[in-house]
Amino acid sequence: MIALVLFLVATSHARASSEATVLYAGYITKIRCEGKLLISAVGSPELLALEALPPQVGCGVLVKPLQKSGRTNLALETSTGSVNLLVEIGSAPRVVTSSQLDLKVKSHE
Repeated sequence: MIALVLFLVATSHARASSEATVLYAGYITKIRCEGKLLISAVGSPELLALEALPPQVGCGVLVKPLQKSGRTNLALETSTGSVNLLVEIGSAPRVVTSSQLDLKVKSHE
């Protein structure tokens, strides 16, 4: 299990999109996925707190920035494939909408 997490974190950066998903300091973001969440990992745990949603709620994680800025990767393995995101922590705009804090991602096989 630990080897899988290390593999996911090591390979996620190479497969991640160059466009970063922005997370806002001071806010929790829900990232929803497809299928069933099997495992999740973050490249720099000092930047982000990561908590899996309970299976009865659905596939996904809650992500909370622990720093005011930074950049790392987030890997999700689901029953439908892999999700690899490059995430960037930034300052929140004057107005933050609920849609900015509730993201849906698709798996890649």
